[in-house]
Amino acid sequence: KISGKVINKKNVPMQGVNVFIDGTYDGALTNEKGEFIFETEAKENQVLKFILNGFIVSLNVDRLDNKNYCVVQGALLEL
Repeated sequence: KISGKVINKKNVPMQGVNVFIDGTYDGALTNEKGEFIFETEAKENQVLKFILNGFIVSLNVDRLDNKNYCVVQGALLEL
């Protein structure tokens, strides 16, 4: 299972962000609080993708666990 929260640079939750593991069907949309959660069989060293309004941001992750992410001017920061 992987879960987390997506916020913008003003610390406002981002709703409707498609969060998924590249190359799989494992993913979810963020809710009104910017939170997402989904089940996966994927292990370490994956690419987590975030899509909103046609913008795609990829993040290499070495561990799939609870994380918070901040989208800043098209870049994605792990908090």
